[in-house]
Amino acid sequence: LLTAQSESELAAVLSHEIAHVTQHHLARMIAGQQGDSLASMAAIAIAILAARNNPQASQAAITSMQAHAMQRQLDFTRTHEQEADRIGLDILQKSNFNIHAMPEFLDRLQKATRLLEGNMPGYLRTHPITSERIADIENRVQKQSYRLIADSLDFQLVRTKLIGGQKTAVDAVAYFNDALGAQKHGNPIAQRYGLVSALLRNNEVERAAQELATLRRQSRDDPAARNNPMIETLAGQVKRAAMNDTDALAFYHAAVQNHPQHRALIYDYADLLLSSDQAETAVKLLTEQLIRHPSDTTLYDLQARGYNLLGKRFEQHQALAYSHAWQGNLHAAIEQLELAKQAGGSFYQLSTIESDLRELREMVDAHGRK
Repeated sequence: LLTAQSESELAAVLSHEIAHVTQHHLARMIAGQQGDSLASMAAIAIAILAARNNPQASQAAITSMQAHAMQRQLDFTRTHEQEADRIGLDILQKSNFNIHAMPEFLDRLQKATRLLEGNMPGYLRTHPITSERIADIENRVQKQSYRLIADSLDFQLVRTKLIGGQKTAVDAVAYFNDALGAQKHGNPIAQRYGLVSALLRNNEVERAAQELATLRRQSRDDPAARNNPMIETLAGQVKRAAMNDTDALAFYHAAVQNHPQHRALIYDYADLLLSSDQAETAVKLLTEQLIRHPSDTTLYDLQARGYNLLGKRFEQHQALAYSHAWQGNLHAAIEQLELAKQAGGSFYQLSTIESDLRELREMVDAHGRK
């Protein structure tokens, strides 16, 4: 996200990855590797038999087989990348993004790889960028007119938050102060959002509140900013940092009504409720949210905190078990379910636990057989 200089560039990466999924590239690669493995085993068997008469010829055969397997892997990667580029470009265009962003982004990544050498990120190791790939995409887009697509405010806010998060609090405050003071290229609403966030991290709560008020005034004439959930979440954090929990609770309650699907608001509101001796309200809120988002581990963790405060040990361990299970930590999930059994519950609750335990143990056994 930080490498992308526009929302269209980020969309180009996502469309490329979507193409990998829709074309089943991973499954096709695994199937190809399985076929190569059978051929390799046969070649090794023949080489072992041949070694009785000519050891050097046997070694040459094994080396040739290994080289062939490596070349096959490279061919698979090259073919899949080209296919993902072609289909991803079509997805990008149908999504009304700037298709010229794809070759621009790849060209910048290619230049970056020359500087990174051994410290190359995983994405670049698994997605080799070549001049041939870039030229092929440029040929596809050159006949299309260049459309400048404005970045959404959400993209700018997220990118601003990440930029600030990579710096110390002091450096982030200085960075956004400089950007706003010099009126550098960029969205002033996003830049002030970054400043408020940095001030909070630096424990400058009073100034953060002042800058938030300025941000609110700036947002009045921008429909995307006027009631933006990310800005609302930040506003709630400022109110909470000011140690006025009553005001903060009222604010969060209204904000969640306006943005019931924005989970950052839900997390903060639930955390504040739990810290304000309102565990029952928090658990009710979290239970409703888990119906919408049954794989959200943060919601389960917050729910477990609420049940703990209410003294409901069965429900606490059950929530922790689901959190671990969705994170793939099956052994920890089983351990929490066993603790839930020990805590006791109704016939229906215990039956649910037994069913979950059977399913998790089957998953552990299946994983162990692989």
